[in-house]
Formats: sequence, C-alpha cells, structure tokens
Amino acid sequence: MLQRPETIEPTAGAARPRRIVEVDALRGFALCGIFLANVLVMAGLDGQRGGGPHTSGVDQVAYGLVMMFVQTKFYLLFSFLFGYSFTLQMDAAERDGAAFAPRMLRRLLALFVLGLLHAALLYPGDILATYAVLGLVLFATRSADPGRMWRAALWVYGVVAALYLLVGALVALVDTGDDGTPPATLAEQAAAYRGGPGDVIGANIAAWPDVLAGLFLMGGMVVAAFLAGFT
Repeated sequence: MLQRPETIEPTAGAARPRRIVEVDALRGFALCGIFLANVLVMAGLDGQRGGGPHTSGVDQVAYGLVMMFVQTKFYLLFSFLFGYSFTLQMDAAERDGAAFAPRMLRRLLALFVLGLLHAALLYPGDILATYAVLGLVLFATRSADPGRMWRAALWVYGVVAALYLLVGALVALVDTGDDGTPPATLAEQAAAYRGGPGDVIGANIAAWPDVLAGLFLMGGMVVAAFLAGFT
C-alpha cells in the first residue's frame, strides 16, 4: 500500500523529505504502458481490430494481447497515482505553510492549458486537459472522509461499468456493418496531416468532438481511480 510521507513541521534549515522513488517508478511504468497503447492509434491500427486486407493472424493476436493486458489498464494506474499525488501536494502545502487551494488551482490550470496545446499541436487524443477538469472533483471533495471517498470510488466504478455494458449491448443491436470512417474523410485527413502546420492544427482541432466523446466514456473510470488513489 502506498502511504503518505510523514508531515514535517517547517523549521529553519530542516531537510525536505525525499521523493518517493516507488511512486516515480510506478508513474514511469504506467507511462510506458500508455505509450504502447497509443501506438495502435497513432499507427492507424486501432481501426483494424476486426481484421482487414493488411492484417494477419499474428497481427490480430498481438492486438488482442494489447487490448487485454494494456488498453484501459495503464491509464487507470496513472489515474490512481494522480489521485495519490493529490494527497502529496496537500501535505507539501501544509509543510510549506502555503495555502493549498490557489496552488492546486494554478497547477490544474497549467495542466489544462498544456493539454489544449498538446491536443492542438501534436495529438488530439490528449488526456492532460481531461485530467485537469476531472481533478476539480478531487479538489472539491478533498476534505471528505477517506472511507466515504473509497465508497464513492466503488459506486462510480460500478455505475460506469454498467453503462459500458449497456452501450456495448446497444452498439451490438444497432450494428449496421459500417466499417467506420468513410474513405473520402480518411483521404481528407491524410491530406491535412501531410500539409503545413496550419493544416495539421486544423485537423487536430476538427477531431476534438470525436475525441471528447471517447474521453467522456473514459472519464468515469478516471474519476473512480482518482478517488481510490486519494484514499
């Protein structure tokens, strides 16, 4: 179990507590897993989950293994660590004799701006801005009893899991056999990403509505992991 470092009363010349190396190692491990999961999307392989002219049996096995052991796993670990780090920030503010609220709100605002820039300039599927917005849930409930936070995490997880099952059942019922994005749209996107910086930024921003829909579905699990990490 992760534990908070002991709170040290600020004194003149007192050494600051060391960084928790184990948390840094877990965070790096989670980021490596997130990178592996995002390779499928960035390489355009995510849409070939059902097979296609350019996918072999080995490709499908590899895809299945990534979906089973990587996809939706590592971002939950990273979200858990985000919630845990929130407690460390609270302890640091108390140790420094600083007000926690303005310090944390500045951090969340900076994270939100960084996420928007990343989503516009590099990769529209950015998660940082989502973390910043959902981090306000932790900020608002930071004074709650840990037991209530844990129960809330379980409730959120259960409700979101039920919604996932419902959405999956509805999609299966109304499946029209459509393979996804029309070829003309894919050609336009490819042309935009082969264009200049303005074309790339425009294509990234145009993809935001579709990305937001996916982030909305993922957001509930992120909040559950936040709350679990905070306890």
